[in-house]
Amino acid sequence: MNSDWLSSSTPFDSYLHWADENPRMFSHPDWSEAIRSLRGEPIYCFNQKLGIGGLAARFRRSGLRIGFLGFPIAGLDWCGLPTATLEHLAGGLCSAIGLDLLRINLPLQELTVPRMTSGKPESWIQSISEWRSRDKKKLSKDISFAKRAKGQFEIAESLIDPEACYFLYERTVRTHHGKLRYSKPYFSKIASISESNLLLRAYSARDEKGTIHAFSVMAIDGGVGWYLHGGSDQAAKKKGTTDLLLNAMITDASSMGCDRFSLMATPWEQSGLSSFKRKWADTDGLAVTIDYPGSIIGHAVEAMTRFSNRRDRAAAISFASSRRPAS
Repeated sequence: MNSDWLSSSTPFDSYLHWADENPRMFSHPDWSEAIRSLRGEPIYCFNQKLGIGGLAARFRRSGLRIGFLGFPIAGLDWCGLPTATLEHLAGGLCSAIGLDLLRINLPLQELTVPRMTSGKPESWIQSISEWRSRDKKKLSKDISFAKRAKGQFEIAESLIDPEACYFLYERTVRTHHGKLRYSKPYFSKIASISESNLLLRAYSARDEKGTIHAFSVMAIDGGVGWYLHGGSDQAAKKKGTTDLLLNAMITDASSMGCDRFSLMATPWEQSGLSSFKRKWADTDGLAVTIDYPGSIIGHAVEAMTRFSNRRDRAAAISFASSRRPAS
């Protein structure tokens, strides 16, 4: 089953040829440093039969070998594949790189996916060029306010102070009762990668003393701009600085050839954050996660994960059903 897969801890010719065809940050060799900063093992994978690949991230947790096909999301190449094909490919990859469980996060889904483990709301701009031409009174008003209120804030195209950005991220996550998934070393790597690789863009808002009040990070992957991270303090929130950062990201994504921009997934319970994202987006859908077991213990982990994510899954199914036209 795994004979179609090529995999290595270092990039190889067929992988690089595929990755360079359509610039993909999450498959770029530079992204391996971000994975390593989270104590993951990057593995370059390429399926010879389909001619597509991905930079897998393998993590070891309590003796388990858990992998992601693409981190944090799978590329768009994987999103349109039939369920049976995905399952076959996942089984082969689990065998090829030695996994107990393979997780595939599929973004930009309009409906649910069979055998999904969980699903969360995702908002995106389907076409930046069309979106720009529409009348967006509320958004235009908010951007104008943010420009006037900016005052001494300077918008810089770098993280400047990765540790300060991490603390803003940490505070934002804790305020929303979320889960901290990223670390200080990770933010340091993000800062250094963005200095040399145009596919990863970082933005900071600082005052005249150099204090960072807000930041955002965008990745370019597969012709889509992805809003990876962001955070702000109360001073920046009052000034609407996040609106300025988002406007800069969308402008840069468009200038780099992207016609789609995703604000990425949001937990169902964070309705305020979802509302903010929908202010910018013109399309609502789902980010779907599928877990594929590669061993007996992997089956047990999948079952436990499905149980713990049952509310997310039910909310996703309800959301998709409300969008499905009546027969």
